[in-house]
Amino acid sequence: MGCRGGWPAATLAPAREFEGEPVRVINRDGQPWAVLADVCGALAMGNPSMVASRLDCLHSSLLPRRL
Repeated sequence: MGCRGGWPAATLAPAREFEGEPVRVINRDGQPWAVLADVCGALAMGNPSMVASRLDCLHSSLLPRRL
């Protein structure tokens, strides 16, 4: 499977908190995936796009803004 496409449908799960910051979680095929922008915010990291560029395609995926 390539880096884009072929993923099962995703649903938004209830947000969780990390260090008092909300982190949205997406349920994909029964597996929780955290929203990178929220994780970066909770960790006081900069640009989520820069962080995403360092992840391989097995550990990241783009989804439409609205599920």
